[in-house]
Amino acid sequence: MSDTADRTTEEGLRLAGDEMSTGFYGLSVAEWAIVLIAVNNVALPSVMPVVIGTLSRDLGFGVARAGYITSISGAAMVLGAICFPFLVLHFKRWVLLTGGILFMVLGFVLTVLSPDYHWLIATRALTGFADGIAAAACYSLMAGSSNPSRLLGMYAAGQGLVGIIGMALLPSVIAVLGWRSLFLFAAIIAIPALLFAPRVGKYHESGALVLRRATFLLPGKALASLGTIFLMFAGLAATWGFMQPIGEARGYGTGMISFAMSLSAAAQLIGSLLVGLVAYRLSIRGAALYGSAAIAIAIAALSFPGYAAFCAAIFALNFAWGFLFPFLFRGLSNSDPTGRAASVTSVVTASAVSIATAVSGALLEELGETSLIVGGGLLAIAGLALASALHGEASEDKA
Repeated sequence: MSDTADRTTEEGLRLAGDEMSTGFYGLSVAEWAIVLIAVNNVALPSVMPVVIGTLSRDLGFGVARAGYITSISGAAMVLGAICFPFLVLHFKRWVLLTGGILFMVLGFVLTVLSPDYHWLIATRALTGFADGIAAAACYSLMAGSSNPSRLLGMYAAGQGLVGIIGMALLPSVIAVLGWRSLFLFAAIIAIPALLFAPRVGKYHESGALVLRRATFLLPGKALASLGTIFLMFAGLAATWGFMQPIGEARGYGTGMISFAMSLSAAAQLIGSLLVGLVAYRLSIRGAALYGSAAIAIAIAALSFPGYAAFCAAIFALNFAWGFLFPFLFRGLSNSDPTGRAASVTSVVTASAVSIATAVSGALLEELGETSLIVGGGLLAIAGLALASALHGEASEDKA
């Protein structure tokens, strides 16, 4: 490494020390800023039912075309996340983060200019692609932090909180101010993230130099760690995605199922908060044992009749989801300090959910409810077993 690179790295480390000096709940100012930006990036996906309802009802597109617009946005987001590991070999992360948020805001503003169907497809694709780059940058920054599992726990909790509040308030706001208010609101709340992005990236500049010197090839342990996340998400999504038809088959009404789904959002929020505030000290193996127990409880509860057992199963399943993901992310971040593997986390999770729901529909029809529930649970537990084997007694976060 040249003297110039040495000085740049030293300066990056000095900035890191400055940004990491003040903390709240064990996270520095820069780390809380990463959480804020990451939550902002998923503000609209967190209220997806509201988005689909607005496009289908207020703009008159119908459910099918509204779903198509949403899927285009989601596919563009995945594409942006896929492109990030290539881009980060040539640009610093704070540049990609700032640019992603800037174009995301631009996409929101352009969305409100016209209700034309094809115009909305184009603007939502732009927003999704930019959001994918920004989200990948956030995952990469969280992986390079000294507290990856705490950051992801707080991020997941923030995402859940945005979903709960947004889905409760936005329909009334849109009814009064019109459909454009949804996208204008998304653009306005992104402004703080845009202001924080350069500062957040600066304390990671030394890490960006490592990325730029590295090849694109990922370590084998990092690929296996991504596999643990894929297995857990696929296993839990296999059951979660079909809880509504399972409830309907058991004769529960719409109101009862809606209450159970609301309970699930609270359970996931509690699981994430528990990690962010307290349980981050657990080893990955210890967390896997607790998570496996929660999944086993969900499987057992679903084998019993009665609405209370149904609610208990949904609570245990989603608690496990919120609780386990930060620990698996810690294992991933430890297996690849450059953050390149972590940047494709959203690609892995989205693929796992998509594949699981596609396969599970056929499984439910052909083999029945029990096979789906047990099979999904065992798949998730297999991911946790692999994480335990890979990361053993790794406890807490990086010093």
